[in-house]
Amino acid sequence: MDKWDVFYDECKADGFWHCFLFVPKNRLRDLGCLLRRARKDSSFNDVMHYKNIRRRTPISSRNSRHVELLLSILCYVLQQQKVQAPLRLPGNSYGIENREFGAKLAIFRYRGEWSIKGDQQETRQNIERTFRMGLKSGLHYLFKEGSPTIDNIFVDFDQKSYNASFDDSNLWNRLKEDLNDNISFTSNSNIVPFGKKQYSQDCDISEIMQLVDVTIGSFRTVVIQDFGFTARYKVTEILRPMIQRNCGHPAWKKNSRYYRGFTLSDAWQENGIWRFKNTEITIDRLQQDVFMDVQRVNV
Repeated sequence: MDKWDVFYDECKADGFWHCFLFVPKNRLRDLGCLLRRARKDSSFNDVMHYKNIRRRTPISSRNSRHVELLLSILCYVLQQQKVQAPLRLPGNSYGIENREFGAKLAIFRYRGEWSIKGDQQETRQNIERTFRMGLKSGLHYLFKEGSPTIDNIFVDFDQKSYNASFDDSNLWNRLKEDLNDNISFTSNSNIVPFGKKQYSQDCDISEIMQLVDVTIGSFRTVVIQDFGFTARYKVTEILRPMIQRNCGHPAWKKNSRYYRGFTLSDAWQENGIWRFKNTEITIDRLQQDVFMDVQRVNV
C-alpha cells in the first residue's frame, strides 16, 4: 500500500497561500535525518521561521545559510526521475542513494481577501474551502497515476486555532466526496494540529513542518519577486529554474525531473465564478541569467 503523510502550512500575504508537502511514510525518517544534518552543517539550533529573515539579515547569517540548505534538500526530494545522487551541497555530500525520494509539493494561492471583516463564519468558510481546493487539486494532478493512500495531515495550527479555522467533520466529508477514486485514506486518517510551540529537534514531524514553513515563504518570495529582502531573494535562487520551467512550455515540464513533483496554481472568484490557472511569473532582468540557464540545462 502506497501510504503518504501530508504536511501543511499557510501564509496570509498577497492573498492566502496553502502549502502541502506529501511525503511517503517509509521516507519520513530519511527526510528527518537530512534536515537534522542541515542543522549541523549550518550550526542553526533554533526553531526555524522564514519570517525571521528580515530586510537587514545578512546572507552570511546562520538562519540564511540554514534556509539555503533546506531548499537544496527540498529540490532533491521533489525529483521524480533522472535523479542525480548523492545530494551534494557546498562542501558536503549527504550520501543519499541514487533513487527517487518521491516527495511531492502543491502550493495553491487564493488571490483574494482571506479575512472577511466582522464575519468570522465567512472567513472560516474561505479558509476551509480554499484548503480543500488546494489539497484536492494537488492530489489530482500529482497523483494522476498510482493509487495513494493518505494517512495523517499535519497542519500548522494549535488546537484552538484549528478549531477556529475548520469544521473538522465537514472538511473530511467534503474532501472525501470530491476526490478521485484512485485516492483513499487509511482507517485512522486524521488531521493533526501541530503548532509551532510543539517543535523540537528530536522529532521528524517537527523538522518537516519547519521545512514547509520555509517552503511556502520561499515560493512566495520568488513568485512576487520580493527584492526588498536581499537575503531571502538570494537564498531562494535555487528554486527559480524549477519554478520558471513549470511556467514555461508544456514540453519543458514533461522533460523536467520535477514533472508531477510539484504544482503551483492560483484561484480567484470572478462574477461569482471560481477561476483557476497555473501561477505565472514575469521574467525580469534580475532573473534573466537564471532563465537562460533553464534553456540550456535539463532541470
